[in-house]
Amino acid sequence: MHLGVLATSWPHESDRVAGSFVYALTRAIVARGHRATVLFAAHPRSRPIESDRCELVSVQYSRGERGLFYDHGAPHKLRATPLASSALALSFSLRMLATAHRRLAACDALVSHFALPSALVAGLVRDRRPHHAIVHGTDALLLARTPAVVQRAIARRATSLQFTHPGLRAALDPALAEHTSASDFPMAAVAPTITHRASARRAVREALRIADDVVLIVCVSRIASEKGADTLVRAARSLSPARALVVFVGDGPDRARLERIAPASVRFVGAVDADERDRWLAAADVFALTSTADSAPTAIVEALAFALPIVTTRVGGIPWLVEDAAMLVPPADERAVADALASLVDSPTLRSDLSRRAAARSRSLPSWDGLADHILQSVGATQ
Repeated sequence: MHLGVLATSWPHESDRVAGSFVYALTRAIVARGHRATVLFAAHPRSRPIESDRCELVSVQYSRGERGLFYDHGAPHKLRATPLASSALALSFSLRMLATAHRRLAACDALVSHFALPSALVAGLVRDRRPHHAIVHGTDALLLARTPAVVQRAIARRATSLQFTHPGLRAALDPALAEHTSASDFPMAAVAPTITHRASARRAVREALRIADDVVLIVCVSRIASEKGADTLVRAARSLSPARALVVFVGDGPDRARLERIAPASVRFVGAVDADERDRWLAAADVFALTSTADSAPTAIVEALAFALPIVTTRVGGIPWLVEDAAMLVPPADERAVADALASLVDSPTLRSDLSRRAAARSRSLPSWDGLADHILQSVGATQ
């Protein structure tokens, strides 16, 4: 089967993390003997990562350094520069529609990532073909603000829907929320590439110049308000650098401000590629993500795959995602985060118990192969 995949991002040479879930899922699909044509937003400064049996089609919609879907992400840019970013979003949607008409005509089925604009575009060019639409989280928030007629149009033109957690349906029109072929599946995690965790742990600690008994707390995240980075930085003020260190792995619009106010128990390493991210996760003793608003973050799925003790917040689909494999605290509660971190710093036994629970929860979550099989079955593909 020849699948057309529509997405807003795809890994590029200078940003291998953005759109990595689209890349991983598409690779799992083509590994089953199918092929794909992938439409995605062009990165303003870099070349896309090639993949076997995938024809990559970059949709150009801006010039020079202007972009919308990479770097700090579309949600931040739409808030920071609403008029300019809305114009870019409209430009991209129209160009994606025109490109989809030309380049996806020979495809047997369509798979869209993010309802706006990908699912809307796929519905417009679908004709009689199966269309599997994946709603990830941020797009559900955008969808909830659109007129019901837009949501119903997406529902009507999608033969199957996938939500990354069931809570996404709450604010949506019943046509979407109660679609007869809807399912709830989080994105999977790429299998850890680190085979010698002790070596990774030692190398990271040498680079940080910290002792072996210092508890390393890692946060892999975009550093932005909705990810609760402020809360984690403030909570870290109660930690002694001689006993624990919080390291932010990633970049974002709030990084510069938080670096100026961060205590000695906090470090920032900036954006990294997937291999370097895995090294940090392999070296970590604890994972923390204190989002104030979130869906079913891939970073949590990755932390579970590394069997890390987790401190995170009771927002969005996170409780559904982690079940009993994390310490859950209220969002924006600095004291609760500080207490949870302190309990893990003080108790190797608690860390060990949460590590076992994380490993068990990770084994119960879908793999990329399982997600690929689900999508192929939804669009009627056979081996």
